[in-house]
Amino acid sequence: MSERIEPTGGVVGTPFRLGWGLHLLDEWSAAADQIQRNALYAALFAVSDGSVFTRYEIIDDPDRPLSFFVVVRKHLVVRIAFRDFDVFGIGYVGPLHEAPGPGDTFVGEVGTIRPVS
Repeated sequence: MSERIEPTGGVVGTPFRLGWGLHLLDEWSAAADQIQRNALYAALFAVSDGSVFTRYEIIDDPDRPLSFFVVVRKHLVVRIAFRDFDVFGIGYVGPLHEAPGPGDTFVGEVGTIRPVS
């Protein structure tokens, strides 16, 4: 009985839905290549189904308990925030070294976008 049990998918129940920050996604995707777009879309689907915490590296935002960064690729992160129990939004898309830090403007206030380098 020492067999390790691994999660097989997302959270059972109602999926989370993307509620805001689509303008950031649109602006970023215009400059991104197809590989980067596919990787980001896969990460957003993982947020939606709840599997993001088992499939991706997560960087917490200590000043905002309902927000975190998802490391999508080596030079690509997306900042996610929850306002309601079933709705999330995008607050930033771009390289980690240019990402807004604690206390910076966040989703719903003024969106932040950085070009992919």
